[in-house]
Parts: sequence; structure tokens; C-alpha cells
Amino acid sequence: MVKVTKNCLNKTSTKDIANLPKFLIVNFAQGAAGNFLSSILQCSNNIAHFSKIDHISKPNTNWLLYFNKIFTKNYSTWLDLEPGSQFNTWGTRQIFSQTYPRGNNLSIEEFLKLEKENCSKYYFECKEQGLFIPIFWHKKEMPEYFANSIRLIINIDNASRRWYSHSFYKKHFSILESNNQHIKIADLSHRPNFSIYNFENEYILTYKNFRSFVKDKIINVNQRKDFLNLKNIYEWDIDSYKINLSDILDLQSFIVRYQSICNHFNFDQIDTNTVQELHNYWINCH
Repeated sequence: MVKVTKNCLNKTSTKDIANLPKFLIVNFAQGAAGNFLSSILQCSNNIAHFSKIDHISKPNTNWLLYFNKIFTKNYSTWLDLEPGSQFNTWGTRQIFSQTYPRGNNLSIEEFLKLEKENCSKYYFECKEQGLFIPIFWHKKEMPEYFANSIRLIINIDNASRRWYSHSFYKKHFSILESNNQHIKIADLSHRPNFSIYNFENEYILTYKNFRSFVKDKIINVNQRKDFLNLKNIYEWDIDSYKINLSDILDLQSFIVRYQSICNHFNFDQIDTNTVQELHNYWINCH
């Protein structure tokens, strides 16, 4: 069932909205190809890139070389390499969490104050140029300060469910010990050197067996439940586009969808051969 959030735009003045950044919000469950989709779109001239060096060199950037740096076949280092909030390019990590409730209820005035105090010089350069600033969002709530932004939603459809579960497990967990009494597993997203905002998240998990772990940490995770056929995902009062994960995984379907997304949001497109090259590299990492 599709749910509707409060009407943020009706309570927000045009002047307030104009002062807000234009975020490109990739709204997805962790492990559902959001980093890949965002990375492809960041090749566009309309969208700020996580890497300032690669952004400045557009349109002559070697995107395959960049993809080789951020995506790997070694799952144990996947989270270390792929771009995410841990690199804090924009400085927004001090303002909101992409996963937890922190920052959800900030007013626009509060956000703009924190933005001024925390965001990077590069962030403000991109904002002043009117570029879309890419961020990840694993939640269903829309804060007021997203009123000037756009949203891409990745649906874990039935055709991609198994791929998603495998991807999430391989990239986020590592078995440390397994015997007849128990199994110990590391939650790689909570390891001490991964992020300065670990709070009291549990790093080492202990379960009776592998099946009980899968049920608790793969099958019954709220993000999976929310984004599985988008049954718990809210509609927002901003321009949004929905894409099935299965369409991202299939090359020909993705090319069509990539072009559709760019046309919908009026993004500059990279050539189809480059899209194919980058997709082939990324999918072969899996």
C-alpha cells in the first residue's frame, strides 16, 4: 500500500524552498544497487560528483577507471571502497543520518543553520552552481529540507529479491566463527573503523545457527520489508521516479531506464557504449 506523507510544500514558502539545496536523493535499501545508480548518474554535467577531481574533468573523465576504484570483487572491502556517507564529501553527515532518524524533524531554518556550520566548500560550490547534489536515503520519511530536491526510488521487485538478499549479505556481513554450538558474524557496516557515528551499534553478532542469522538480519530487516515491492514506502511532494532493481541488473533494461531517468529529470546523458561498459564492469563484480 502506498502511503502519503504530510504536504511539505504547502507549508513552505517559495523563498524558503529557493534557499534549499537540490539534492538528488537515491532512496533504496542498502545492498539494492543505489550506489551504482547514483555513480552512473553522477557522470552527468547536471549532477555534482562525489569526487571533485572527477567532476572538474567532465566530460573527459575516465569513468571506467573511477568505477575500478569504487567497486570490487572482494566483498570484504566493498564498504570501504564504494562512495558513501563515511567519506562525508558534502559535510551533511553532521546534519542527518541516511539510515537512522537523526535529522528527520529539522525545520528548514535549523537545516540552513547546520548547513552553514558543517557543509564543505565543495558542497557550497555545487549548490551555488545549481547542481544536483547526490545523497543516499534508506528511510521512508521526507524531511522539510528536501522540498527543493528530486527522488529516485529503487523497488526490490520479486524478480530481484534473491539477488538483493545475496548482495546485502555478502557486502555487509562476514562469518568469523562457525561450529555446532553457534555462529559469530561481523556486521561490517558497524565495525569500529568504518564510521565516526557508530553510537552503540553491535559489531559482532552471535546466533545459534546460520538460518537464525539470515531470518533476523536479512529477511526481517525493516529496509527490506519497506522496499520490497515498495509496500511501506511513502509518496513525497517532490518529483520522483521509481525503478525496479531487476531493471538495473539487466543491461538492456537498464540502458532504457537510464535514458528514461535522464529525460524525466532533464539530465545530460553519457553515451550508450560508456553506460554498457560501466554496467558490465559493475555487474561482473557480483
